[in-house]
Amino acid sequence: MGMNRGLGRWWWKGNSAKAAGAASGLAFGITIAIFGFWKALVIAAFTAVGLLLGVIIDGNDEIKGAIGRLLGLGEDTGEEDE
Repeated sequence: MGMNRGLGRWWWKGNSAKAAGAASGLAFGITIAIFGFWKALVIAAFTAVGLLLGVIIDGNDEIKGAIGRLLGLGEDTGEEDE
């Protein structure tokens, strides 16, 4: 078993994009088999939009702070508005 773990880490380290592509392809294929092509395409589109929004939010602290305040997740400073 120890040999397989080391082999997996070695393969992932040198081929992470290939592994991610294979996993994504497998997931999309299973989704098509379960839901059909068009529904799977809609799921993939929403996933891509969510990923894009996540990348944008992660890269912009101002947007991240605004969303945190909107959802009530902002830092509590102990000050109250009067």
